[in-house]
Order: sequence, then C-alpha cells, then structure tokens
Amino acid sequence: MPKRRANGEGNIRKRKDGRWEGRYTVGHDPETGKAIIKNVLGKTQTEVKEKLKKAIEENVGIDYGRAKNYTVGSWLEVWMENYAKVKLRPSTFKTSQGFLKNHIKPQIGSVPLAELTSLDLQRFYKHLLDGGRVDRIEAKKKPKGLAPKTVRNIHQMIGSAYNLAIEQRLVTKNPTQGCALPKVEHKEMKTLTADQLSTFFQEARDSGVYELYYLDLATGLRRGELLGLKWADVDLDRGVLKIQRAISRQNGKVVEAPLKTKNAYRTLPLSAEEQPAVPTADEQAATLINAQEWFRLEACYPEIRDELSPFVRLLCEASLGSHFNRLPESCNAIGTLLNDYQQELFADPEGSMLGWLLSMLIGNLQELGAYEQAADLLTQFAAGQSEEERASTLATQRWFQTMARHPRTSLTKPDGEIRLPLTVGSETVKSPLDGTDKKVHNFYTDITIGGRTERFIFDTGCSGASFVSAEFAKRHDLEIICDSISVSGIGGNGFVKFATTDSMQIGPVTIRHPYFMVFDNDEASDQIGHIEAVLGTDFMRLAGQIELRPKEGFFLLPATPEPTPASGRNLMHDTSSGQYILNTLVAGKDTVPMVFDTGNSRTGLSPNYYTLHREEIDRSGKKRETAAGGFGGILRGTGYDLKNITFTIGNGSRTLKKVTVTADFGPASEQPYFGSLGMDLFEKFDRIVFDFGRMFVTAE
Repeated sequence: MPKRRANGEGNIRKRKDGRWEGRYTVGHDPETGKAIIKNVLGKTQTEVKEKLKKAIEENVGIDYGRAKNYTVGSWLEVWMENYAKVKLRPSTFKTSQGFLKNHIKPQIGSVPLAELTSLDLQRFYKHLLDGGRVDRIEAKKKPKGLAPKTVRNIHQMIGSAYNLAIEQRLVTKNPTQGCALPKVEHKEMKTLTADQLSTFFQEARDSGVYELYYLDLATGLRRGELLGLKWADVDLDRGVLKIQRAISRQNGKVVEAPLKTKNAYRTLPLSAEEQPAVPTADEQAATLINAQEWFRLEACYPEIRDELSPFVRLLCEASLGSHFNRLPESCNAIGTLLNDYQQELFADPEGSMLGWLLSMLIGNLQELGAYEQAADLLTQFAAGQSEEERASTLATQRWFQTMARHPRTSLTKPDGEIRLPLTVGSETVKSPLDGTDKKVHNFYTDITIGGRTERFIFDTGCSGASFVSAEFAKRHDLEIICDSISVSGIGGNGFVKFATTDSMQIGPVTIRHPYFMVFDNDEASDQIGHIEAVLGTDFMRLAGQIELRPKEGFFLLPATPEPTPASGRNLMHDTSSGQYILNTLVAGKDTVPMVFDTGNSRTGLSPNYYTLHREEIDRSGKKRETAAGGFGGILRGTGYDLKNITFTIGNGSRTLKKVTVTADFGPASEQPYFGSLGMDLFEKFDRIVFDFGRMFVTAE
C-alpha cells in the first residue's frame, strides 16, 4: 500500500526539458482526500533544493484545503463583514461595499483566493483607470475611468483582506505587494479673490447663513465638523471653539458621528470677529416664525419657552396651537395679543402681523365650529381689502352665517375595532399635458346615502367637507344651503355650492348632518376626468385615528388608538388652506414639509425642492414640460424627472422609480411646502396610521 505523503514533504527530479523540479505537498483536498501538490523549478539541483526548502518553510501550517473554499470575492465579503465593519467608519464601510459590488466582484471576484497574482491585479487596475466607472446618470459628464485615488483605495482594501488571509494561514503571499500604482495628481487649489469673497459674503448675509460660512472660511473646518457644532462647544469667555463631533449620513439618516482621528479632536482659538453672537430666544423664535418653520419651532419651543418675552411667547403659542391642533390655546393667545399688545401689532406699518393673526383666528374658529364668531371677525378682516378681495371675503362670511344656523356634523359608531371597505382602484383620465388617456390609482370606500351606495375617493387632501358633482347632488336630493363659495384649487380659485343631508353611513358608522361642496364639471375638470364624489377630512377628524390597510382591502378605526410616537408629531394643519402637512425625509437627506394627499395620483416635488438642489437636478434630471390639473384649472410649467427617490414616513421607507420635480409653475410656484405625497407612494405601504387629533402619521 503506497505511503500517504505528509504535509511539507518533497522530492526532487530532473525533467525532460533539462530543468530541475522540486515537488511538495501542501495539504489534502477535504472532499477527495487527494494530495494538493505545488512545485518549484530551477536550472540546478542545488538551486531547487534551496527553493524547495524555503517553499516548505513558508507553507508550513497553510490550510490549502480550506483556502480552496474561497474566491477573491467571497473572502472579501468575509473580511468586510467581520473586520472592516468593526474597524471602519460607517461612511468608509459603505464606500468599500460599493468597491466590492461594482468593481472587485465583477472583474476578479471568481478567481480562487490562492491563485490571484500581482499581474492579475495590474491588469485589473488598468481596466479601472481606462473605463471602470459605473454607468450612472450622475456620472455621464465624468471621465470613463476611475480616479487614481479611487484605484489606490481599492488596492489598499484588497491588500488588507489578503493580510488577514495570511494571518489565517490561507495564503503565503499578498499579491498587492509589488504592484505599480497610479500617481495621484495634486491639483492647485482655487481660491476666491477679495472681490469674489466680498460678493460671496454679501449673498450669505442675504440668505441668512453668513455666520456659518464666515466661521468655516476662518477655521477651515470640514463640512461634517461644522454641522456638528453646538453652542456648548463655544467658550466665549476664553475665546475658543472645541471640535468634538461631526454630522454624517448613515443608511440614509443624518446622525452624529465621532471624528476621523484622535488629532481631529481639537480646540481652536477664535478672533473677536469669529466669535458668533449668540441669538436670543426671541431672535431664534422670530426667525422660525418668519420662515414658517413650524416643525422646527415645535421641536425647540420647550427649550426656549422660559427665556422668551411674553409677546413672542404668545406668538409661538398662537401659531403652534393653530398648526398642531391645540386650537383653544391658539385662540386664547391670539385674544391676549389683540387685547394687550396693540402697540406692538400696529407698529408693523404693513399690518401683516395683525392680518396674519386675524386670518389664523378665523381658521381656528372655523375648525372649532364657532361660525358666528368667525363671521363677525370677517367683517373686520374685509375692511382693509380691495374690492375683489372683499367680495370673496363677504361670500365666505355668508357661508359662515349659514353654517351657524345649521347643526354641526357628528359621528356615531359602535364600540370596539371597526373595519371599513378600502380598495385601490384605477380609472382612465385625460392627461392635463397633452390630453392623452392615462390610468391613475385612488383609494375608494363605499358610502350609503338615502339607501343608495356610492363609491367615494378617500382623500386626505380634500379639506373640510366632502366634494361631489352637481349630478351627484341632484341624484341624492342634497339640500343646497349656500352658493358662490370661493374655494382654492390646484389651478386657482373656483366657486362651489354648499349642501347637506340628514345622514350618511360607512358600514356601521353614521355621519349625521354631513356637508358637501358641490361643483360643476367645468372645462378644466373635463380635461382630467369626471369626479363624482370625494370624502373630505371632516369625517377623518371626527373618526379619530385611522389605519389604512390597502393591500388587505380595508381601513379600520381601532378600539385602542396608538400613542404619539416617541419621535413626536410629524403632521401639522395649515388652517389657511386646510391642508395637512407631513414632515417627510426625501432621498435620505432632506426632511421637508409635504402635503399629505391620498387624493393625489402621483408624488411630486415643488419649486422649493428644485431651488434646494438646483445644480444636482439640472445635471441628473430629464427636463420636460409638466402640467397638473384639478379643481380651479390646469397649471403648466417645466420640470425634471428623477429616478429612484426614496421617501420616509415615520420608520417606513419606499422608493419611487420616477418622481417629477417642478422647477417653475409661474405665480403658483410661491408656496411654502416642498411638494405633495401621492397614491403611487401610499399604495406601496402595507399599513399607514394617521391621526388628525394627535397630529402624526406612521407607515410600514
């Protein structure tokens, strides 16, 4: 029986070509049991003896049987998960994942771990330099090859993984050693001239970010370090600034992160000019009120409340109460301001602050059902208006006076959890852009009026009463109680009639004295499709918390409502327009206010978002004409189509393959929000919970 050769044994023989060969065993195949043989060659027997001895010494303990289980790609995955993930910063780890997925695995990932050579790597690096850039929209204007610095980073990554393989006795050598690496060209830094710097600072002052950029230019902080600064890091007595953290983006979320190195933790001296003036609590609040940053004001108000002057504190309570459903608190604050702070209010020469407070108070009273008081206020409000504005205001006043004479809407429902029908349906409408047919999706629910069941669109963007056609009103014999009411729509203002009936039912839920806005299908509406009936937000406010389960075909009114999430309120109510506004994370980097509108077929971003990312959108978006149609007419403008944009609501995220960013809608471009969320996004979620009382939305 032949002897099984042990690891490390070798023999020497002379080959037919005249060269000497030394062969040695490095292990055995774990599956077949066969010996794994390697060899060395030389011109003389003495030379081969020396090479063989060295090779046997180098290979002592190398587990070639185990090494056969790994390719370059699979070993890099092991290194990434067990070593790189622990040692690297999250941002660096994510970049390394991209190197592995987009470059290493497609080119050399299938090469056995022990067989990769320096020549293989040299060819790989040349490929990366010549044409290795991944074909993406944002890379169209960039060179086809990767930058030398990127190739060096990939080289360093492979070298680190092979060093680990050597430590694990899987290979004897690191193939990255001896590779010729591309030189990194150090471009001359471009600096601003004195005139350019002066212009830049003037623009920064006008935009309200002067201090930010002045501090950055004076200290040379990295962007993440600059954004990570807190007031606690500023010591004005000693005139120093401590750099202790950075802000980075990890997995689509903006988070605090440690600095890159120990030396990055430092204390910098500040000159007198660099020392920032600490804004007072009043200044902080006034800035947020003027910018209509209601979510930010809601977040910081508890911290600055006790430092505010009585006047500014009342302004905060008035605005926050109105936007976050604390209406009695808002009304009380406005009442105190109007009674006790007339000197401050009338100091505004344009009267904009007084008008703002009166408009907010009227909206609050309308929401509370105090129509008679709201009608009285409108008399004062109309006094300073133009003839055209006054006509619209007085029409609204007549509506309020009519509503004051009619019963308020109420809702009754049985105890326990209630499931009600909700379907996702499609219908064909005319494109407002070119008149062609297109399909849109809506949420629908069944509502019974006078024994007849009709299909209503479930629309969180239909503020107040439900919206029905004149044909619907006639079919159900609705009582018209007021006409010529001005209502704002997507393309401007239109006029509706106001109607009511005794009751309507959604399953076991009864809505008594519901109200309806009745419209005629004008030319603009005919261009987008015939709408019969839309369920408004008055039902949703009365119902309390609502949970949408579109994929299961129902929505429910829970027996026990969920509490407000620990992250706080992410929904607010704009009482001037009636819209509910959701604080939404877009593309993992911007948390912006967007209209929460299940009656909108497609999610879109507004000119505000375009302004925020103009250069990026101009570069990567596909420019085209845009149009949006609805009640009030059609808006036409220009926009850009972006691909694969992710929207996050609460803890739930979904990605849309295409989203249009409108760059310009003419006069309608002036709006405080960043777009509208629509059905193409909502129908992707399994579950959506919203509460117009507690002011939050969650999705999963």
